[in-house]
Amino acid sequence: MTRILCIGDIVGKPGRKVVKHMVPKLRKEEKVDFVIANSDNVTSGTGINQEHAKELIKDGVDILTSGNHMWRHQDIITELEKEDPIILRPENFPRANPGRGWRVMKIPGTEITVAIINLQTRLMMRHNVFCPFLTGDEVLKKPEVQEASIKIIDIHGESSGEKYALFHYFNGRISHMFGTHTHVPTNDAQISNQGTSYISDVGACIAENSIIGFEVEPSIQNHITQMPHRSEVEEKAPYLLRGCIVDIDESTGKALAIQPLSLSYTP
Repeated sequence: MTRILCIGDIVGKPGRKVVKHMVPKLRKEEKVDFVIANSDNVTSGTGINQEHAKELIKDGVDILTSGNHMWRHQDIITELEKEDPIILRPENFPRANPGRGWRVMKIPGTEITVAIINLQTRLMMRHNVFCPFLTGDEVLKKPEVQEASIKIIDIHGESSGEKYALFHYFNGRISHMFGTHTHVPTNDAQISNQGTSYISDVGACIAENSIIGFEVEPSIQNHITQMPHRSEVEEKAPYLLRGCIVDIDESTGKALAIQPLSLSYTP
């Protein structure tokens, strides 16, 4: 059995702090073998820079996924273009964009391989990306992905209906699909009769008393006045780490168990 931790959108300094504290602890106490984390809001709440990407890998994350804010910090392109990148961008972004949206990695000390695939949905998202269904098909046909022991998709997007459609489309062909982007955890963790586990959104790593990781009052005023009020990342503790732990039978690629996580941390 292989145990994989999937972490939702890491938002700003609170997200980085809770990952730094919790990930090594979870790797040890829960015997986590591999860690995937979404990095779309890491640096000041939008996108991720090179420094923070390297910091998260040092703190115990194995691979970073991303989403619609990928291009906010241009220095990350250096990491995206490496032969073995530590960060992925959605594969269904325009083909000429730097980087790629999938990678096959070996779990250290084993022969177990994990194919990590990053896709973005289209409904209610600003970017006009390629079809995530057909793009996912293309990735799953790649020989090295087909041969991987475990296949996991981070589906980054707004619509739970679209995410469910993708779950059913890839059902039985992957081990696990977890949703990111909304920062709000959903109560629908499940394993299909074909052995694919799924959750529409795992939530985010944020300050607990915030609105999806940002200051409360400016966010409220945006809704009341319909005028722009700049909202910064809320940095007051306690902080939350949200995600899920999935147990997978590496011999079959089928999920055995899924456990949503919501852990509080006060420095």
